[in-house]
Amino acid sequence: MSAELASLLVEIIFKTLYIYDDRGSRKAVDDVIAKALGEVTFVKSFAERIVEVMEKQLKLQPCVGCYRLLKWLCLLLSNSRFASVSKNALCRVAAVQASLIQIVLQEYFREQRACKQAFFHLFSESPGIYNTYIEELKDARIPYKDSAQLLGLLLEFSSSVPSLFDQWKPTFLDMYVKLVLNARENPTKDLSEAFLPLFVYLAHEDFKCIVVPSSVKMLKRNPELVLESVGILLKSVKLDLSKYATEILLVVLPQACHADEGRRHVALAVVGCLSQKSSNPDAVEAMFNAIKSIIGGNEELKLASLLALASWGARCPDSTQADVVSFIGSGLKEKETLRRGHLRCLRFV
Repeated sequence: MSAELASLLVEIIFKTLYIYDDRGSRKAVDDVIAKALGEVTFVKSFAERIVEVMEKQLKLQPCVGCYRLLKWLCLLLSNSRFASVSKNALCRVAAVQASLIQIVLQEYFREQRACKQAFFHLFSESPGIYNTYIEELKDARIPYKDSAQLLGLLLEFSSSVPSLFDQWKPTFLDMYVKLVLNARENPTKDLSEAFLPLFVYLAHEDFKCIVVPSSVKMLKRNPELVLESVGILLKSVKLDLSKYATEILLVVLPQACHADEGRRHVALAVVGCLSQKSSNPDAVEAMFNAIKSIIGGNEELKLASLLALASWGARCPDSTQADVVSFIGSGLKEKETLRRGHLRCLRFV
């Protein structure tokens, strides 16, 4: 194929981007692209144009056409030698692609599902592409601020392939600590939630030696940056948190007394999560004493603390100490709202 013909074909293809909206027409265009990608001249012209259009799309921020561009890019990467010819070009493509994914995965469910399927097919057919994307993210050549959804796709795909997940788990864990727990500015909720597939498969060794020390350190140093992220982490892990509850509580409880209402709510949610995921009776007394030390806060704080105490008591009824019952009994003299809170707590215990 001559360069002139390749350029003309590319122009025709991109004119269909915002025109064709039926499945048959789109599939016909996709088939033409897949076949033409066997020609080196077409690959060069198509790659240059798709990056140009994608960058323009990001400036305008419309969702129309984004999924089609991502699908075509997946075809480019899987049906040609583009990825192996120029690593710098691939890095540029991946960075723009990560930003477009952010737009597509916030749109309609059908497009979200189709986007995931396209990328999972790409990763299955081209393992080298998958590895390259992770390396680009790890070395920060793809800006992490624009890559939460891409990171989530990479993790979700690896979690479906045990051998692949085991291979990259240390890298993902290192990225989580670096990008979220040790962040210099408040990490977005999307970025924290991108690591959900990792949290589900965390082992006690990883949690004890890596996650807890980093979390506690940052909760002491910059709690306003990581408190919400730690809450997402604790809510998602499938571990019994009895061994870590007291250590985490000691740095979270001061935030439950903070003047900022939003921070108090997040801190109390963390306290509640720790209570629900701690089953060891030996940890109950230590957690109760920690809660008791801050029970003198406002009414909302008292009620939340009582709820956490009730949760622990319900999980470990045989380990409830006499002073716990005495403490609850003394609260029956409080005002009506607090009295009801103490009564609910007593019923659970």
